[in-house]
Amino acid sequence: MKAILNQEARRVDTTRKLPGWSEADNRSENLIAVRVDARAPAGEFAKLIELMVEVRMYKIKVYVLKDMNE
Repeated sequence: MKAILNQEARRVDTTRKLPGWSEADNRSENLIAVRVDARAPAGEFAKLIELMVEVRMYKIKVYVLKDMNE
């Protein structure tokens, strides 16, 4: 997962408006959106956030989905 995040952190794609790596700030300007639901283990989600910080991705949006079985 870290390798994938590292690649996404540096990706520049004008069609998706991903600006990529900021040399001035030494971090990624790309936004990561994470969708989770109630079944997602909190520990695994925390590990994902830690990996994003390791590759210097700080623009993170979290979307929590309602349980569709309720």
